[in-house]
Amino acid sequence: MRLSFKHRLYPNLAQRAALTGMLRAFRDRYNAALQQRIEAYRRRGISLRYGNQARELKAVRTEDELLAGFPRFPPKRRFDSAEFRVGDGLTIRKTKRLGIAGVPGEIKAKWHRDLPPEAKVGAAVVS
Repeated sequence: MRLSFKHRLYPNLAQRAALTGMLRAFRDRYNAALQQRIEAYRRRGISLRYGNQARELKAVRTEDELLAGFPRFPPKRRFDSAEFRVGDGLTIRKTKRLGIAGVPGEIKAKWHRDLPPEAKVGAAVVS
């Protein structure tokens, strides 16, 4: 059985700026990938798939899903959250604070209730 818990985070100013910058980078990356798909279809008449772009993104990172219908460039308000997986950018400290890769320090969280003892946290959505 999967359960979902919602907890409030209290990032300091530096952490808030890092999280905002991270969401901006996610939006920019999404828009760049969308622009690449549009240009590939217009110029060569081919449809790029997620796998093609994921392989190319790995190469791009060293240097610095399929969409239904016609895709659009999302506005800033649509990128208000990001999912982080435990062990891949997210750590939950024993102090009940969150550690997120790219964010300085530990983010204070208000745990309104404890997780069940048998619970295993796999991911968290930060919004």
